[in-house]
Amino acid sequence: APPSNVQIANVAGNLAITVTHPAADSLVGTALGPHRFEAWRCEPDVRPVRLDGVVFTRGAGATWVANAPGVSNAGAYVSLRIIDPVGRRSDACVSNQI
Repeated sequence: APPSNVQIANVAGNLAITVTHPAADSLVGTALGPHRFEAWRCEPDVRPVRLDGVVFTRGAGATWVANAPGVSNAGAYVSLRIIDPVGRRSDACVSNQI
């Protein structure tokens, strides 16, 4: 299932990403392996950049959180998909704009 919400904010030189998922606990590793997060930083007049190497950890409540290096410009947003252990991709969820 796709995330229900993605929020981003520039915080201390990083792009903070908070993902809300209705079954957040189920995204923890399974017998077939872990779920993965595929995030793309999208900024005006620039090609989208895949946020490789960004590690999502379990947050409070129904959230997962990560920090991507560098801040984003006004108008930027993140597009995020969750990939299950067998490689099926969820629909993309688009964050708020900065």
